[in-house]
Amino acid sequence: MKKSLKWVPTLLASITLMTFLASCGGDSTTEKPPEKSPAATTEKSPAATTEKSPAATTEKSESPKSSPASESQGLTIEKVVLGKKNKTTDKIDPVTSGTFKKGDVVALVLINAGKFKKGEDGNHKFDMDMEVADGKGKVLGKKEGLLGAGGNITLPKDIAESPYGSIDTAVTKLESGDYTIKLTIYDKIGKGRATESKTFKLE
Repeated sequence: MKKSLKWVPTLLASITLMTFLASCGGDSTTEKPPEKSPAATTEKSPAATTEKSPAATTEKSESPKSSPASESQGLTIEKVVLGKKNKTTDKIDPVTSGTFKKGDVVALVLINAGKFKKGEDGNHKFDMDMEVADGKGKVLGKKEGLLGAGGNITLPKDIAESPYGSIDTAVTKLESGDYTIKLTIYDKIGKGRATESKTFKLE
């Protein structure tokens, strides 16, 4: 029987990149982004809000599994990271092992996506689609237009710092096994797009 997936609100988050990348083995000299960015909900009203982004903490783990190849047409993404929502701090913590437990909120974060083209009004217009598939490649759920109005903003240096999509495994009641989470981010003005995905294990 096909499961109905519960999509957690997708945020255009202002992650402290220097902290996040360092904890994931990235370049600790990465420029710190502005403190705030808009967030968007994936269900009901897509109205944008402003929310402080999750900072990341380091988690010791084994090397992640290889993930499906990325695709890019006109947009580039500096780094792609799996993470989970910390229910105590309400922040996203990186999970380099790619292994999660039932009940975790699994997130796929795109670090420094761009560059996006500005419109005549000086704003950028972009959005994201998300897909989750099981270990056999069967698509369990899709969601298009995650950002909605939250993707109509002005981006510093034409770069989206850390947009991400996430899925609540507690609500979806997924069985133990391997799953792939995929995000496609696209420029509504410049028409560029990029797709990234990672496989994670649910214990």
